[in-house]
Amino acid sequence: MFSKGRIVRPAAYRFAYSAALLLALLASTTGAGAPAPSTPAQAPYAGPVGYEIWHASYQANVITVVDPADLSVTQTIPLPGGPYTIALGHDRGTERDIVFVSLWDTGEIALIDAATKQIDKFITPPYFVDPQLLASPDRSKIYVNNCAPGVPSVEIDVASQATFKLKITNTWNMEFSADGMTGYFADRWGCSDGATWGIRMVDLVGGQLLRLVEPDHPRARSSAVVDITRIPLTDNYAVVYGNQFLVVDAELQTIGLTDPSTQSRANDHGVPVWAIQFRQAHEAFIHDGLGESGNILRHVDVSDPTLPFYPGLDTYAGEPGFNPNRTPVADGFQIIGNYAYFADRDSGVNLEAWDLDVDPPNKAAELRMPDDSRFTYFAVRKVPVAEQIANIEEDAATTLDAAGVPESKDQVTKALEDAANRADDGDTAKAITALEKTIKSLSQLVKKGDLSAAGAQSLIDPINALIQELSGSG
Repeated sequence: MFSKGRIVRPAAYRFAYSAALLLALLASTTGAGAPAPSTPAQAPYAGPVGYEIWHASYQANVITVVDPADLSVTQTIPLPGGPYTIALGHDRGTERDIVFVSLWDTGEIALIDAATKQIDKFITPPYFVDPQLLASPDRSKIYVNNCAPGVPSVEIDVASQATFKLKITNTWNMEFSADGMTGYFADRWGCSDGATWGIRMVDLVGGQLLRLVEPDHPRARSSAVVDITRIPLTDNYAVVYGNQFLVVDAELQTIGLTDPSTQSRANDHGVPVWAIQFRQAHEAFIHDGLGESGNILRHVDVSDPTLPFYPGLDTYAGEPGFNPNRTPVADGFQIIGNYAYFADRDSGVNLEAWDLDVDPPNKAAELRMPDDSRFTYFAVRKVPVAEQIANIEEDAATTLDAAGVPESKDQVTKALEDAANRADDGDTAKAITALEKTIKSLSQLVKKGDLSAAGAQSLIDPINALIQELSGSG
């Protein structure tokens, strides 16, 4: 049986798939890459199911856990010490997700059990100066990249918390090779010592610097690399460098390069390109993120790295005079499904969801966060299926107790426990069968008048979402 003891009870679930959304996207395309002159009609916000957003609030000294399905707070975790950057690790021995949070004021890192939301312990890394935290592809390692000249990066083993110093200093963002053996490190403004602008290629097994490469473009050589991201399903990398966008191979040789300020109106304001995320192998979104005005979310196609701005895809959300919704002042963003999530720190802090399936991308929902922090970092967690089922089981017990049907409660919770056990065992077909049995039981209760339709639907929606996920269609 799946072990209980969870705290989070997810809010109402809704599907994130809509034919109307697709029609709106198609209707907004005006040909030759020209964006529609006005924002198209937008479907009601319905975020992805089965995820958590963990947001760190520095001034409020709290971690806020948010359900992106409806952008609601499911848990707050007091955490003194100035929560700053955040990353999700995984202990393969115990099969636990562990959230690592750097604490600016104390120089420590807090470890939080992601399922129970309980603080496990605090550790003090050997080097800690304005640190970025990043997880390896399998999440078994956390990298502490210190934004200061001469201060080395540190690798932390998630299971043992053993540390290993890398022979590389003054870094911030990083990316990994497909096998996780090589790291590609970026500078970020303010981190470099001025002599090592560029991309550092590091052997993560031995910790040795393999190569320092300056992208071969004269306008790029006086700027820091602020982001590097592996292009899905390839061995190539997208690099944000000053206001340049480059594509390089695994040896850091330039394949394609563009100067956004000459290829589009997107950089007329001199706002630096800041972060890049992929939704699929050829489709990227680039955020010009830190200016007081003119922040832009660009939609680009990298199928041909020599022509990344393709007709029909070069939309610019937030450009003054073009879109009334300016994109957020944020240190980065993450994409889950059809939405890009930002923590906007322009006036207070709002967690914002931007719909990527309308043209141009537009803000669909927002949630006020606890303080007016200068830091806006968060991590995204995919909640394991068995944990999602166990949470639904708790909600079902509460709902059926309130309806006064204890025998039916036992039947429903038993079916959900069976589904959780089947999912843990990897028996997807039987897990789906158990979930379908649960839906049938709930429907029968409605027909008998023992349960309201709304009460049943609040449980059936997340169960259907899990069936979609298990069947590969969610």
